[in-house]
Amino acid sequence: MDGRPKQSDHQTRRARLLRQEAIRAEKRLWYLFKAGNKSDFKIRRQHPIGPFIVDFFCFSAKLALEIDGWSHVGCEAQDAARDAYLSKMGIKTIRVGPSVADEGINEFVEWFREECRKRAKELA
Repeated sequence: MDGRPKQSDHQTRRARLLRQEAIRAEKRLWYLFKAGNKSDFKIRRQHPIGPFIVDFFCFSAKLALEIDGWSHVGCEAQDAARDAYLSKMGIKTIRVGPSVADEGINEFVEWFREECRKRAKELA
């Protein structure tokens, strides 16, 4: 047991579908996260956690990254419920807009990796 809730087949299929339908910002970030896979932190994409699926997740740092694109418009209550659920599980959520994939994306990726390092230290 690794402390993670068991995921349903439905959640797994849904996560796969979300990976296929990713917005441009998610695709660009994923490419850079994979390219920098040499880091100490493994980043997962469209990762199911309980009843929710987060855009990116670093398990060792318990840090979720949400790209709030058009699919989040009008879903503030659902986003708040997701954040509260994740918080109860000890997971910190960082929310950013899709413009993060425009200028400064490399710096953002490095910043997120640094946040993973800091958070992992806090949890140690």
